[in-house]
Amino acid sequence: MINNGYSMTMETLPGKISPRDILFVLIVYIFTPPNLYATPNNSKVLSLPIQPLQATADFIYDMKVENRTVNTISDVEQSNTYTDEELAHALTAIAVSKNGDQFSSSISISQLKQFSPTMAIEQYSNDFNHPLAHYAEILDIENAIKPMIVMGSDNRKQVTNTVVSSPFWHIGKLDIGCTGTLIGNNVVITAGHCISNGDGIWYNNLDFTVAQNGTYIPWKKCAWKTAITTEAWHRNSDSNFDYGLIILDCIANGGWLGFGPFVSGEHSITGYASEKPYATMWTDEGPVTSTTYRLCYQIDTSNGVSGSAIVDSQHYIRGVHTTGSSSRNCGTKITYEVYSTIHYWMDLYQ
Repeated sequence: MINNGYSMTMETLPGKISPRDILFVLIVYIFTPPNLYATPNNSKVLSLPIQPLQATADFIYDMKVENRTVNTISDVEQSNTYTDEELAHALTAIAVSKNGDQFSSSISISQLKQFSPTMAIEQYSNDFNHPLAHYAEILDIENAIKPMIVMGSDNRKQVTNTVVSSPFWHIGKLDIGCTGTLIGNNVVITAGHCISNGDGIWYNNLDFTVAQNGTYIPWKKCAWKTAITTEAWHRNSDSNFDYGLIILDCIANGGWLGFGPFVSGEHSITGYASEKPYATMWTDEGPVTSTTYRLCYQIDTSNGVSGSAIVDSQHYIRGVHTTGSSSRNCGTKITYEVYSTIHYWMDLYQ
């Protein structure tokens, strides 16, 4: 049964499903407000858009990505003009499960464009319950994805208490050597290049530790079960679509940040800088400028902060930090199309 207010079972479908029937189901699904944080839905109707891929995934095992070169600014200022067909292909989801099964799911650009620019952004959850017991463990010190730049003097401040206030207790450390942020009780948003090498190969060490502060881990680490990124990043290293989701096998801590299409103003970036003391969280803020698909800023970052959320003053995620140069740092912008695909992926793959 589709968990979006419609009661529709397989028994209501005709014996032979025509393309017209499939289109109707997709339209009903896309334009009905979903229950984003419900338990996983195993409906056969809902699974129609997900296509299993025959090839088993190739993984790079236990990589810390310190030698992974991410496109710098000179490489990522690609054409911002895509045809509808190119954009639809770029936004196609490629997903992998921990056992190596791969899946693809697409949404037509004509449907994406019909989402209203005034659509309300998803509210964040602040259902904060301290656990009865805290967990601590020693992890290997990771280096992280290059290049991320501190420009001039280092203006970052350490977050000394990671469990008290938003956005900090929604932010966590990925074993791959990146930062991620909760946008659902078991959903992490991060950079696509923290999930895939951009040449069709996945990383396997994507477990997530929320609000880690040195060796102190206030909630236990969650293992990953599904990772999702765009066709454009996974196959072609297109930094205009460098974002992804990680679905966890447990509830990280019961809270998350909301997200929405970009709005101008002051933003902050918070993450786990690898050159700072082990697994400590650092933050900086400043104005952000916008192009069609990218956000750029003078906010200081460094190795390990890749994948961090670009968060506005109201604690909503407006982009994902990905790349840098000697003059500025940049990230993937949450456009209306990106916003819609994130919601779509959350419903399909949780």
